[in-house]
Amino acid sequence: MKFHHYFYAALAVISLAACSGAKSPSTPDSATPEKAPTQTLSMDTKETPPAPLRIDRQKVKPGDRVGAFVVKSVERQQGTLIDVTLEGELEVDVTYEYSDFTGDGDGWILAIDPRHTDALPFLDGENPEQIRSYVLSNPVQAEAAFGQGTAEKPARGTARVVLDTLSIGERQIDRRARLARALRISPAGKTE
Repeated sequence: MKFHHYFYAALAVISLAACSGAKSPSTPDSATPEKAPTQTLSMDTKETPPAPLRIDRQKVKPGDRVGAFVVKSVERQQGTLIDVTLEGELEVDVTYEYSDFTGDGDGWILAIDPRHTDALPFLDGENPEQIRSYVLSNPVQAEAAFGQGTAEKPARGTARVVLDTLSIGERQIDRRARLARALRISPAGKTE
């Protein structure tokens, strides 16, 4: 009978040690202090949170990570940030529309769906919900994807697209994006 008590007590101790991930003191590796931190670090890198989306106007520099993007270039004029160009890919739902006035002439304007606001980079001092409008920087590819638009008969609709370069700055057009590809397009009805 005592044997059963010892057996269950030993089984409980072994189970507890296995659940806690502790190694037996007799294991040769446990005496090597440099191995434990390496294992911990490799676990931590798997759980690295995404880079913050806020761009610090004063500190931003090429190579910085901003969400799914990496800063390619930073342009300043007399200490004022003019442009930050970001490279990476972002898949978003948009409403697209051809406009005869984008600030610099005609072109394609994308309004990013509010569900994707938490993935959009923004300059400090801006509210992420208010920065969802982008002008496409590659109109030929946009026209191939969305159709031909004119001032009298603008093309519009909804789509799921992949953007691969963003340009954000203090200029007439605040935000530009490059259309990498359109995954799904739903033109608006002809009655609009």
